[in-house]
Amino acid sequence: MSNRDEEKIGLNDNNNESVPLNKPGIDEESPGSWQDWDKTNFLLSIFNLMNAILGSGILGLAYAVKSLGILLYIVMLMGVAGMAFYAISLLLNMCQITGHRSYEQIAEAAYGAKGKLVAVVCISVHTLGAMVSFLFICKYELPPVVKMFLKIAPCDDTWYTDGDTLTALVVLLIVGPLAAAKDISFLGYTSGFAMGCMVFCTVLIVLQSSGIPCPLEPDMPKGYWQFMLQSAETECADTWGNLTKESYLDDKFDSDILAKYRSTVDFDLKNSSCSLAKPIAEFYHEVPEQSCESEWISLTLKSAYAIPTMVFAFQCHASVLPIYAELKQPSKKKMQYISTISIGLVFIMYLLASLFGYLTFKNSTGPELFVMYSGYMPEDNLILFGRVMVLICVIFSAPLLHYPCRKALIVGIWGAERMPGGNDFKWGTWLGIMTGILTSVVLMVIYVPGIKVVFGLAGATVATMLVIIMPAGFYYKLGPEPKDSLTKRINFVVVIAGIIFAVFSVGLLVYDMFSPKHEQPACEIMLESLEATAH
Repeated sequence: MSNRDEEKIGLNDNNNESVPLNKPGIDEESPGSWQDWDKTNFLLSIFNLMNAILGSGILGLAYAVKSLGILLYIVMLMGVAGMAFYAISLLLNMCQITGHRSYEQIAEAAYGAKGKLVAVVCISVHTLGAMVSFLFICKYELPPVVKMFLKIAPCDDTWYTDGDTLTALVVLLIVGPLAAAKDISFLGYTSGFAMGCMVFCTVLIVLQSSGIPCPLEPDMPKGYWQFMLQSAETECADTWGNLTKESYLDDKFDSDILAKYRSTVDFDLKNSSCSLAKPIAEFYHEVPEQSCESEWISLTLKSAYAIPTMVFAFQCHASVLPIYAELKQPSKKKMQYISTISIGLVFIMYLLASLFGYLTFKNSTGPELFVMYSGYMPEDNLILFGRVMVLICVIFSAPLLHYPCRKALIVGIWGAERMPGGNDFKWGTWLGIMTGILTSVVLMVIYVPGIKVVFGLAGATVATMLVIIMPAGFYYKLGPEPKDSLTKRINFVVVIAGIIFAVFSVGLLVYDMFSPKHEQPACEIMLESLEATAH
């Protein structure tokens, strides 16, 4: 490459960390100069980036601790966080080298139209998956919150306590209006508020770890026993006969253990049953076989979900460049400060919430942390407040993730001129794409089996592409060093390792998804637990 060519794409500025990332006159595809996007200050950019990272991950990573064990989880979480920061640094270098300010344009500079297409698909699928995971939390957490506020019995269902209906209303009344804005600068304020909510939830998880006993079963609420022992009409009648909650507990636990728990009023289980949301039902199935021992290292088929979930939890790279593009006086050094602070704070919150969440429920930990608190303490006011905080955070995170998804589709189909500030911007396109994305998200929330599937498949595929494979591939292709340099070789190895990881993880996930599973009635699970205790 000649010196003249290097000057054209900005290679000679590579070592100047104060040079703006979006230099006017370099990115011919993007409308206006970088001053046109000079809107968001340093602190609000940190909030926006943290909000782009943090979300459903804080509730799903406790399951990763269960799947990997405490020690292995900590090591892997540190590795994924370091990889996420390294990938952001590579993207910042690409901004300086190419002068482009979008992931798609960097991909096109590196690998042409095919690279741009891959980037558009990955960003779209990832952000769709992230929004689906956020709204899954709304689907399962919002109905019990509404029931508590309206004083509706947990087993009573109406149209306005249906999870699918409430999710659609949230998208229509809150997410849609916020996502319709032309830029994301104002979302820094909602992001700051959402981060405050997540800090509160993290503190709550830490505090509750010392207040919830182990084993849980003697102190489980009425809804648990209604679900597990069911009514006389079920197939459990022949198995249990006239067995009651009290006789079951007396057979399973020593009297000194039962004495530690509060006494509960007996109730008639005959003809009483309660349909539960799938995540709570799955949690209740785990309770009879709960162990109070923590595992330090664990490797099972379920571990295949753990690392993709962690990669998914740190995937903010589709949102990074839109956030950077709206930063006041953007420079590589300032962006690295923002990335370091954001990833560092999120890492601490992830670590605390996941470890203490796992230590609270041990091997009964499920894919959605607050579902377990809801199942154990359905009427606790502090837990209710924490659930409201989580809902606020994920609802405000959805518009922030929607922005890069829409941007990827518009730039991929029509080009950057159709974006706000461009000569060909049209509100019809802007709002039409938004409507299509949000409609797709709502349909996936209704029909996708569960959040664990979203975490696993999205983390193993598109998140791995965006966090590991593509940034390293960009630098290998466009970096100023020769191909045989140590830096280029390291990035090549990262690309190969990312591909191997993705293929291996997807294979395990697909195998687990299609493996035959025997659905046991709740009473049989309790009976097996009772027999295991007797031996």
